[in-house]
Parts: sequence; C-alpha cells; structure tokens
Amino acid sequence: MKNVFLVFLVCFFTTGAFAARPSSRNFRSLADRKAEGQRVEQEKVEAHEETSPQVEVERPEPSEPAEPLEKYVYTGPKKGWGILMEQAPYYTPQGKNLGKLTSGCVFTYDGVRHGSGDRFLFVVTFREPPSPGAPLGPYLLDCDRAAIYGGSPDDASPALVARLSAYYAAHGAAEARRAELAAKRMVSQRDRNPYYRDAKESRRRYNESIDEAARLEKEMNRSQGQRRLALLDELRDLKYRQQGLKAKMDKDTRAYLAWRDANAGQMVGEEELQRDAIYCEYDRKRRELEPSVKRLLPPKRK
Repeated sequence: MKNVFLVFLVCFFTTGAFAARPSSRNFRSLADRKAEGQRVEQEKVEAHEETSPQVEVERPEPSEPAEPLEKYVYTGPKKGWGILMEQAPYYTPQGKNLGKLTSGCVFTYDGVRHGSGDRFLFVVTFREPPSPGAPLGPYLLDCDRAAIYGGSPDDASPALVARLSAYYAAHGAAEARRAELAAKRMVSQRDRNPYYRDAKESRRRYNESIDEAARLEKEMNRSQGQRRLALLDELRDLKYRQQGLKAKMDKDTRAYLAWRDANAGQMVGEEELQRDAIYCEYDRKRRELEPSVKRLLPPKRK
C-alpha cells in the first residue's frame, strides 16, 4: 500500500499538476520591464509634441566684428586749392579762432579734418598772409565757405585766378552788406514793436527771480535752526511768485513775436538793396566779372 502511494505521488508531479506557475509580478525580466518603461515614456513625449503648438526659434547668425560708421563723409578731393566765397573764421591747427577772413582769399589745402557734426575743415596754406606778418599756414578753414578746384592754382592761368578772386571778393562783400542791412532792419523793427518793452521787462524780472532763488537756497544750506526755517519759507514764497512771473513773460514774448512776424520779415527786399550805394557798388563789380568766370562757379545754394 505504501508503495502504491509513492507511485501516485510521482505520477502526480510528473503530469504538472503541481508545476510551479510564474507570478504575474515576475512574468517579465528586469531588463524587459526597463525597456517597456522607456518605451512608455517615449510615447508620452511624442504624444505631447503632437498636441503642443510648434514654435520655430530663429537662431542668430554668427556675429561679425562691427565696422566703424561715420554719419558724414567728405566726398571731395583730399588735396587741391580754393577761394573763400564769403567772410569766414579761420583757426590754428589746435582750433583757436584767429578772427575772420575777407572773401576772395586764395589757398591750397593738403588735408581734411572732421569737425563737430557735419562740419569739415581744410588744412590750408594761404597764397598771401591772412594778416600782416602772419605765416601762410597751416590753418583750418570751413569747407562750406570756399569754392574748391582740383590740382594747383599754378596750373591755371594767373589772370583767371585773379578774376575768380576778384569775383568772390565782390560777391562776399555784397552778401555781407545784405546781412548788415538785415540786422539794422531787425533793430528798427524791434524798436517799433509795441510789445518789445513789456517783453524785455518781464524777462528781466523773471531772470532776477531765478538769481534770487539761487542766493536764498545757497544761504539756507549754510544756515541752521530758525534762520534755516525762515529762509525755507521765503524760498517757497519766491517759487510760488515765480510761476506768475514766468506766465507773464511767456505772454509778453508771444505778443512780441506775433507782432514781429505779422509786420515785417527779416530779409531785406531788392528795392531796399538797390537804394543802398555800398551794396550797389559791390553788386556791380560782381555782375561785371561773372560772365568771365561763370563756368567755374559752384551751384548756388538752395
């Protein structure tokens, strides 16, 4: 009986009735589970990218070293000669103002310097001393005050250079006389303006209040205690009164300017110029010389 029972057990186990069943938790190996997790995460990322709006990012181009940029460039010849067309100041190479030159001065230049803003300056040498005993150069001269020619004045006919110089001397003198008459007219117009005295007085009073405020503030900063408080009150009162002074000054100035603009311009009319003997003499010389040098004159300014 015992042997039969043993045979039964052997048969039972060999048929698989008690074969070990794999657990659902251990069905896959660790490597399989790791690979599955990476796959799931990748699917999540891809699903997010499909549903998210795509933004294109503009990548900057590789930067290059910036080159210096000049707003104004002198495009004329760097060397040549010229004649001064109107009265103009001239300077030492260090920039010191040496006064004004009359028109008609002949010079050569061998360089151009960039001044302030859009100004350019010639490095010049004059054919004749700009003042008694002065050296011929070098000096600095505004480019826009001169007529410029290439080469050298020695290459041109001496008679032609002399005519050009005489023409510009007469031209510059005539225009200087025009400006002088315009300045006189402005003074006469100012004196006839019925609002001039009020505008001048109100401006004087306002400027005095500014000086007084500065004095009070300076003294207050040096004071202490009751004196400082008293000066502070005085300064506040002055600041309040200044508002009225400025309002009156602005009102009087507007009235002055309105009358000036309505009654006369700053330019001198041709009829007035033709009545001036000094201007007429310079203008006559200019007109006489113009036909012989007209082809060499620069375009007139607009």
